[in-house]
Amino acid sequence: MNRFIGFLGMIILLTSCAKTNTTMESKSLNSSPVTVMQAIFKAAQTGKVDQLPSLLPPKELGECNGDCKAICNPGNESMRKELAHNYTTVEQFKEYFAKAKIVGEPRIEGNKAHVDFLFGKDGTRKEIKTINLQKLKGKWYLESF
Repeated sequence: MNRFIGFLGMIILLTSCAKTNTTMESKSLNSSPVTVMQAIFKAAQTGKVDQLPSLLPPKELGECNGDCKAICNPGNESMRKELAHNYTTVEQFKEYFAKAKIVGEPRIEGNKAHVDFLFGKDGTRKEIKTINLQKLKGKWYLESF
């Protein structure tokens, strides 16, 4: 009986640690403009896109444009109609963002930030693009691209 209680306690401890780690990881995605961009690039490198929607502002706090919605919903068939021409598959997302990189330092002006970056098919695009972010309730979210 004591072994069973000890075993049960260990399972509860491990489960709570796993939940804490996930929560901490999720919080860190929105901690700065750089971490938001790094989350996009990492998702493209790994193909693990499930956390990307957390980079969009909650509807009750703010808005973002269709390009940002597309970046955060690659392969999301339920949004195909809403995204229309902005819809991308996971493979297209990976192809264009896996080798992307930030250029220079983010420009932060109050609750707005602008991050310049290079991206493109196989990382070959030479044109610098800018993603605009917004800080809402202490967290950074995509606003426009």
